[in-house]
Amino acid sequence: TLSGAENEETVNNDVTVSWNEGTAVVTKDAEEITISSGDTLVAEGVYVITVFTYVYQSILKPFDRLHDFASEVAAGNLDTPINQERGLYFGEFTWAFDNMRKEIKKARDSERESIENNKTIIASLSHDIKTPISSIRSYSEALEANLAKTPEKRSKYLNTIIDKCDEVSKLAIETGKYIRHEHDNFDTNK
Repeated sequence: TLSGAENEETVNNDVTVSWNEGTAVVTKDAEEITISSGDTLVAEGVYVITVFTYVYQSILKPFDRLHDFASEVAAGNLDTPINQERGLYFGEFTWAFDNMRKEIKKARDSERESIENNKTIIASLSHDIKTPISSIRSYSEALEANLAKTPEKRSKYLNTIIDKCDEVSKLAIETGKYIRHEHDNFDTNK
């Protein structure tokens, strides 16, 4: 009720409600509204509206923004930050939520970069493997066509084929090591 000794309550930083003996004064931004009737119901109504406005502005509206933010993140939009002051009721919570958004975005960007690097490495390995295989094929076809007339030439062609096979084997071993290394990194980053 608004009767009895003088009472005052600050609803938020801008609004103060005070009452005394059936008179209520609502102050917002240095402007006062005085309700001085004997009917305390009007003053109590003003008080209730002021408290409701405060609850709506300080709790419900920020919670709606948090809900919208969560929907955006769930839809995959990680570029939109939540604009919420840390001092509000949900401030620390929304700050933590926004940090999670940043970490998820950072992880996805890192994953995207890793995929691009892997594509580059695979393209490079493909090229590196094609070169010695082409040589092996050329020397094999030369031997099959009996182009190496002397035993020395045949031996040279066969040694080149063996060297190129060793190159491909080394590339296969390096590729296997790389794949195991990437697989181990993937497992430990889960």
